[in-house]
Amino acid sequence: MTDNEANKLFGEEVLNSVPVLETMYADIFVEGWLGGYSFLAIVDDSPSCYGINGGRVRMLKVWRDFSDPNRNITLYDKRWKQEPSAGFHSKIVDKIVKKLNSLPPLSNLSDDDYAKLF
Repeated sequence: MTDNEANKLFGEEVLNSVPVLETMYADIFVEGWLGGYSFLAIVDDSPSCYGINGGRVRMLKVWRDFSDPNRNITLYDKRWKQEPSAGFHSKIVDKIVKKLNSLPPLSNLSDDDYAKLF
């Protein structure tokens, strides 16, 4: 599916929604979804030179739910291995990264804080 086809299919509904966090494990891995897209990320407690734009997201894989999870729309692992296209998919990635960067440090979450996130 091209960027334009995805925009027509999902459009404003996806861009106006909030990324949903499904689970977290090993204090750094976060899984979730946004509209018809799933993501898996490694989120560090503090920004680093390895994060997307110097942020906390050190690894990010985003794919369409209805397709093969090995067919990514983007893949970042300390550097861009597959950049999102400049249009709709870039906006999806930006929303996910913004949400992940806004999370509290994950390594010291209390059970109550964890429950509020998920």
